[in-house]
Amino acid sequence: MLTVYLNSFWTQLQSGQFPELGLWTYALIALLAIFEGPVVTLVSAAAASTGALDPLLVFVSAASGNLTGDSCWHCLGRFGKPEWILRLGVRAHQLEHFKDKVYERAP
Repeated sequence: MLTVYLNSFWTQLQSGQFPELGLWTYALIALLAIFEGPVVTLVSAAAASTGALDPLLVFVSAASGNLTGDSCWHCLGRFGKPEWILRLGVRAHQLEHFKDKVYERAP
């Protein structure tokens, strides 16, 4: 059932039609804004300016998505541990160099 819906959705997008998602459109905007806020906000605002989306709901969903994403990055930086970064393959001397640059520019 889900694969049939996704295939239909993708086919409509490829043909240049904007599939009707109802209020799920704004939930999708918020979710996408968590990961790539500025681009999603600009595209959503452009859609709202054409009348395809409600500008107030676009604003609320983009703002909440951006705020959620920024809060997650802040918490990761605040409460994260350097060992997590080292597990990703970053070398210790690279991490120290990065920390020195951050402390140099941000007191």
